[in-house]
Amino acid sequence: MNRPIDRVWAAMKASPDGFTRQHLMKVTGASTSTVDRTIRLLVEEGAAEFAGYLPRQGRVGHPLRTWRLLPHALAETPRCVRPIARQQIWTAMRIRLTFTMADLKAQVDTHESNIKEMCSQLVKLGILKEAGRNQPTGQPGSWKVYRLVRDPGPVLPDLSHASRPRGEVRHG
Repeated sequence: MNRPIDRVWAAMKASPDGFTRQHLMKVTGASTSTVDRTIRLLVEEGAAEFAGYLPRQGRVGHPLRTWRLLPHALAETPRCVRPIARQQIWTAMRIRLTFTMADLKAQVDTHESNIKEMCSQLVKLGILKEAGRNQPTGQPGSWKVYRLVRDPGPVLPDLSHASRPRGEVRHG
């Protein structure tokens, strides 16, 4: 749980009576923009709602806004919280064109397993191609090199089709 968004989400779930933006920033160390974006996305998705105001204790100024998660949001992580890192990975891939997982990890604050899974799915979809290794296998720092061979645009491709072999027709 290294990503700021993961820490914010965990802090929200640990606050069943509601949370303020100031509280989330304090307990997670996340930036104002990360906290505000996460709250906004959850409200837009219907996973959180504005809960009211708390008076500032011992301070002059506006009361603190509070939000709370809705019960259904606690059952499964809302979609809007999940794809943020993956969109950043996708953008980094489009900029670099040829890269290793280590290159992407240096640019995006996410788990290596998230990058590995995404690369695997994009290879299955024919969007990425494995282009060898940056060093011989077994040596320290040896990583697969990937190359973007098909760029469907700036929006992260739908990875839900990656489990089916390429060319298989979806019947529905």
